[in-house]
Amino acid sequence: MTLDTAEYHQYISTHLGLLYFVGIREHVIPATVSFMDFLDYHSDRKFRCREAFYRNMGELLDVYIKENKGRLSAADLQILNNFRRSIQGDFVILKCLSKHAIFMDTSSSSFYAVKALADPFPVFFRTFPAMCRTTLFPYGNKIIYDGFLEPYDILLGPRIKRSLEDDYRKARANKAIITEII
Repeated sequence: MTLDTAEYHQYISTHLGLLYFVGIREHVIPATVSFMDFLDYHSDRKFRCREAFYRNMGELLDVYIKENKGRLSAADLQILNNFRRSIQGDFVILKCLSKHAIFMDTSSSSFYAVKALADPFPVFFRTFPAMCRTTLFPYGNKIIYDGFLEPYDILLGPRIKRSLEDDYRKARANKAIITEII
């Protein structure tokens, strides 16, 4: 249910380069911090860079791409531009299957087949369904999350679980599980 090693490294290096740029540009991290030092930062600091990015995503993406055009590969550019089609919100991770996890967007009730990055979702959550806030976006012909899961400490009761399972069965029967963000 995870990206293969090459896909993961391509994604993570592109995303961290962007977050480093945003962190310096938006004064989340000091301009004197090297990229290598940034890599060692705790995820909380990287999370703040991510939040700064989403507050002004369009402009920051345009500036980053323009300033780094000569060193970004076609794959890097695709990853960066895919952020424009991201879906941010609250999700219920309903279950983990062998190829992906099933996420339900709580605002639209849409179901998504989502690949984990390097660690499968059970590393982050003990039980399913689990609620979290994250950002989904396309990666090739897959859907991934941006690397940040904000869990909610909420236990879903048996009635809600049954209702979610029923909704999932209906979506699966109607072939309404979204596997690509177009």
